[in-house]
Amino acid sequence: MGLCLAGAAAAQTAGPPAADQQGLNAFPKAPSREIVVRACSPCHAPGLVVAKRRSAEEWESLIAAMVDRGAVATDDEQLAIQRYFVRFFGQEISSRPND
Repeated sequence: MGLCLAGAAAAQTAGPPAADQQGLNAFPKAPSREIVVRACSPCHAPGLVVAKRRSAEEWESLIAAMVDRGAVATDDEQLAIQRYFVRFFGQEISSRPND
């Protein structure tokens, strides 16, 4: 999930291109979805981001690596992104309703 530096800067002010809007359906609606879209979709197709289920620790490491590569997310946002991915794309499928 390598995040490009130019995309990270653009992510602060713009959402994904209109052509990519349909792919965003891969991200279930929940309060943290906007943060996920802003931080991840400038450089990654949504389907690629969630193609593999990961443990909480794997998501945490992957998110930290993306921030090291230029993804723009505060510590609190990184935690929100991790919780979102664990909830919807963790190794165990959650049966809880959306937030």
